[in-house]
Amino acid sequence: MKIQELMTTNVRTCRAGDTLGDAARTMWEGDLGCLPIVDDANSVVGMITDRDLCMSALMSGAPLWALNVGDAMAKVVFTVKATDKPRAAAKLMVEHQLRRLPVVDAKGTLVGMVTLGALAGNKSPLSSKDVVGVLAAVTSARPAPVSARMEIEVTRESLPTQVLQPAPRKAKKAAAPVAKREFKVKAKAKAAK
Repeated sequence: MKIQELMTTNVRTCRAGDTLGDAARTMWEGDLGCLPIVDDANSVVGMITDRDLCMSALMSGAPLWALNVGDAMAKVVFTVKATDKPRAAAKLMVEHQLRRLPVVDAKGTLVGMVTLGALAGNKSPLSSKDVVGVLAAVTSARPAPVSARMEIEVTRESLPTQVLQPAPRKAKKAAAPVAKREFKVKAKAKAAK
């Protein structure tokens, strides 16, 4: 089986010069979580997700209609070919924590999209165990970006040292081994009666 048998061919797209408001409207109308960004030759040049829209608006403090897709889109795009096997898509999804992949032809032109849902569907050759593995990898927590880790460290460095002291932990009492032996003896005694 090839990806072309699982992919969606009616793919909505947008352009880097469109506003985030245009992208949000397209996502809303199509009930989509992401859009491929294409150029004039219909080659994939980026991807934008609903999360990208929200974070861009939040971080800039500007309305969606005032922001461009090109400023918020992911410029590194992982794609598969229509002739690839579904395992190739699953591998990319696991490696890069992706739920959707654009499908391109030999020239890089967009021809479809393959989703995690398509890989989990009845037509997919992947086993349920494989699909669960992909889902687990895709949904696991990502490490904080380097800039976020650096900001946390700078904040820690600037705090007084008494703030950074861990709270004392209470010692846990270990269960007495004698009590366990007594239980076993009582259990054997009951079984003998």
